[in-house]
Amino acid sequence: GSKLDPSLEKISDRAWLDIIGNNKVKDDHGHNWIQVDPGHVLESSVRQFSGSLQRIARRHPERFARLSLLFSNDVDPAYVSAILDGCTAKAPDANIPENEKSSWKPASIAAIETLLNKFKVGDDRETAISFCRLILARAAEDWSDKTLSRLTHYAKNHSDLEQGKFNVPSNQADKDVSVDTLYQNSLNCVRGVAAEAIAGLLWEHPDWLEKLRPATESLVQDKHPAVRMAAIEILLPLINLDKNQAVEWFCLACSDDLRVAASPRAREFFNYTIKSHFDKIGSIVKKMINSSLDDVAKEGAIEVTARWLFYGFFDQELQICLSGTIPHRQGIAVITSQYFHDEKYLLKCQNLLKPLLNDPDKEVRNELYGLYHKIESLDDPQIKPFLMEYLHSQTFID
Repeated sequence: GSKLDPSLEKISDRAWLDIIGNNKVKDDHGHNWIQVDPGHVLESSVRQFSGSLQRIARRHPERFARLSLLFSNDVDPAYVSAILDGCTAKAPDANIPENEKSSWKPASIAAIETLLNKFKVGDDRETAISFCRLILARAAEDWSDKTLSRLTHYAKNHSDLEQGKFNVPSNQADKDVSVDTLYQNSLNCVRGVAAEAIAGLLWEHPDWLEKLRPATESLVQDKHPAVRMAAIEILLPLINLDKNQAVEWFCLACSDDLRVAASPRAREFFNYTIKSHFDKIGSIVKKMINSSLDDVAKEGAIEVTARWLFYGFFDQELQICLSGTIPHRQGIAVITSQYFHDEKYLLKCQNLLKPLLNDPDKEVRNELYGLYHKIESLDDPQIKPFLMEYLHSQTFID
């Protein structure tokens, strides 16, 4: 922890300026700490002091937004990032003192934008991410064109992530990195968080689409698949504004890497577009089940099974998956056990589930846990014959 934390409430604005301007406080700790109990030390470092600044700024966001205007122009970016993080708060934190809650107010947009104008667009990753998260947290605000231009700049030009690199590490080669690793990276890079912020703005300000179009066009064509995965977040509100454009950009984002189409965001996009744009969206799903990557093939089988249940699509592809690889059968197991409790799909699910109950691979049988998420529905007389088969299956033995 920080040496400032025990007296955080007593530090004056003048003292904060002295602390933040103290060049003797270094980035790395260098073991400049004191032991306070067997499990904790308090440290003097920019990292720890900026954490303290962020915590007190969340309690008094307007005060610290204004105080930051007195920071020197060459202040360590971690302190600017801390103020921006403090300004994300729209309501008082649950753990702030009761006597502060009644007078608590969020930082005004005027104060925030004055701060942003003082500290111009730079390449510092920490500040850029804090800025994007601030815009996302307060997307309903009436941000100026200058602030939107800053967001567009980060979306189009920031170096984080570099092609072939990952902030959330993986020991796999780039082309084999899992869908989940890409997804985690999409949440933890500047251009990815910029995409989330743009999506938040479009939900709140659909009339800003043209202002944000250049950033969106860049993100859906980004060289890094994790960033294109994040860009799908923007396409969800776009479905309500220009569905054809949303589908076109989705296909572009997925065009050379099907891991993008296998992401959690893509599943939601499929929900709203596959029926109306089956030719384009359906062709992506068909490619997914033929992928050599297990997690992509599994997600493809999930899509095939779900759309077959809902709309009768993908009859041929479902047959391929039924006799296909372990990931194919896992995908079928995920969806059928999930919708087994829905009377509308019960009979279809039972027919798909029966061979899976004795699947030779335990990885497939393990995906049938969804059968139990609504225990009360097991009293349905229509389910009794299936349950009798289940009681004599390898899944029951498992």
